[in-house]
Amino acid sequence: MKLRYKLPTLIVAGVIINTVLLSSLAYVFMADALRVAKIETFSALRNDRMNALRKFLETTERELAAFSSGSGVKNALFELDAAWAELEPGKRAQDLRALFPAAQPEGVASAMPSPPPPGLDTYFLTHRRIHPWFADVTRELGYHDMMLVNLDGDVIYSAIKGEYFALNLISGGAMNSKISRLADAALREDGASRAELFADFTPYAGDDEIPVAFLAAPILDGGESVGALIIGLPLTAINAIMQSEEGLGASGETYLVGDDFRLRSDSRVDKYQRALRASRDTPLVFRALSGERAVEQGVGMHGRPSLIGFQALAFRGVTWVLMAEIDIDEMEAPVNQLRRVLLGVSVLVMIGLALPGLSMAQRIAIPLGRIAQAFIDFANTHKAEAIPYTNRADEVGDLARTFVDVSRQMAENIAARQRAQEQLEDAYAVITSSINYASRIQRAILPEEQTFNRLFSDFFILWRPRDVVGGDIYWASKWRDGVIICLGDCTGHGVPGAFMTLITTGAMDRALLETPQGRPDLFLQTIHQAVQRTLGQDGESGESDDGMELGVCYFPPSGDRMLFASARFDLFIIENGQLTDLKPTRKGIGYRGIPFDQTYKLNEIPMTPGKRFYMTSDGLIDQIGGKKRRAYGKKRFRELLLSLQKTPMSQQEERIMESLVTYQGGERRRDDVLVMGFEARGGIADESNAPPSEHAPTA
Repeated sequence: MKLRYKLPTLIVAGVIINTVLLSSLAYVFMADALRVAKIETFSALRNDRMNALRKFLETTERELAAFSSGSGVKNALFELDAAWAELEPGKRAQDLRALFPAAQPEGVASAMPSPPPPGLDTYFLTHRRIHPWFADVTRELGYHDMMLVNLDGDVIYSAIKGEYFALNLISGGAMNSKISRLADAALREDGASRAELFADFTPYAGDDEIPVAFLAAPILDGGESVGALIIGLPLTAINAIMQSEEGLGASGETYLVGDDFRLRSDSRVDKYQRALRASRDTPLVFRALSGERAVEQGVGMHGRPSLIGFQALAFRGVTWVLMAEIDIDEMEAPVNQLRRVLLGVSVLVMIGLALPGLSMAQRIAIPLGRIAQAFIDFANTHKAEAIPYTNRADEVGDLARTFVDVSRQMAENIAARQRAQEQLEDAYAVITSSINYASRIQRAILPEEQTFNRLFSDFFILWRPRDVVGGDIYWASKWRDGVIICLGDCTGHGVPGAFMTLITTGAMDRALLETPQGRPDLFLQTIHQAVQRTLGQDGESGESDDGMELGVCYFPPSGDRMLFASARFDLFIIENGQLTDLKPTRKGIGYRGIPFDQTYKLNEIPMTPGKRFYMTSDGLIDQIGGKKRRAYGKKRFRELLLSLQKTPMSQQEERIMESLVTYQGGERRRDDVLVMGFEARGGIADESNAPPSEHAPTA
């Protein structure tokens, strides 16, 4: 090929290669920047929706508190309750619903019978005077309803005369419903928690089953409850926030999901995705309910690949998940537009460079190709290699020198990171070894089985630290001529909990020497005082506030009885198929707020042969699990113990652990687990040939 053809061909080829390379790099970086910006914008959108929802709920709470504490609402309750009392008891609902139909909640005077039943005209006149204010508030603030409930649970007023008007929420047809429990909590004399005063969205039968949530507040007079104010939160208020089109584009959605995985708002683009009727039982919703918040790709509500942001919102004991999503295709639209623009620009650049750059082809195209290869080589090897053209005084030389400097710096950084990784792995190995060694130390202080074999006809000990080491411990020792057994649950778990167990065992060894034999109550008091002194918690100043719960059983030489004292450790006793829960002293050990001279109750229990005893730390009782994600609880534990009474004690450990694992399911283990059970022998086995306990005091 002649030079006049070869040179233009080389020029055009060089321009094309370099333009495509630079355009591709620009596209990658700019596309990533656009995606990051879109994700940040979407995260901000999710946060805006969350803040708007929180503001709406908090505003509604403040409004409810203001109304329920105001004299106007209280006086309206008194007047309407007095008028209600005049109505004929058996016909109240029938008469009032005829006089105040839902279509005309202000009342129909023409519907008043002649002559009116007793008291009906009084209620009508009282209602006509009071209703306009409630109706205006309900309409202006966007409530679904406002209801007044008297102390008997009667709905004596409803702004819209809805489903519950003139009914009794406590004993009527609504009994055991969410709103019934809500009213009962608001009317209780001992007060109610914020969670008890909120009922999540349920279908409202009186209005085409539109979902409605309810908030309640007690109406107080002189500090005592005289009734309750209940307001209905309509789904429209939630939809107004969730269905705002700002920042969502054509396919975007923001919606709420409850902890039952059903929607708590309607879809803005799909009429079939309705609150309480459609569900979103997805891993992302489950993760949000577990406390995670993130923005990532997944399958959206409409079955298409989407960018999805999720975050949980806790309100009065109810957890909702705010989901924000937009189709990937729509999100990628700016990136696709960028690709088309870059393609057009690349063509123009190639034409613009090819025509005037023929004479510079060999001085530009070839060096850029070699520098580009150096980029590729560095990306693969992470080693800075010398490249040519660094001595040139033009832009190619600048690019070559910049690459050399940057690649060398990056190579040094990569090497430093590898060294840091190696140091981190070494440190992790040291820490792991230390914790494993600590576990061996902790296990070494646990008593041997032969101690329990001499005391009991049968027993088991279930000890499962949550981590390698833990804060739960069991301990046994000779006490003069008797035997003492302790179960402890120290503050914390893992390494901090293990440190506390060492402090505890040291305090118990000391207490054996300082406490009169056979007085486990004084034994607990001595340990309490020792821990407070050791941790500096016997005064008002200081940062720590640590301690433990401790159950102590002492067995005198006769073995015919057991002396028991406990700091917040229940003792479960089963005899003849009946379970008794021996309650402990409700004060712990060592905590700053407990008096230094705290005393503990002493109990004496006969050791009848066949009688069974159980103690457990709160690691089992407080473990979250089950379909409703609630604590395992003492009730379930008692039922489990009764179901195991035909099972030998030595086999009950495995059965109890199986029950815990099954109930826990996919939940994270929250604490250490310690359960001990033993069956009375009626006497201590001969231990004259047994070696003394390693924990026994020598004095």
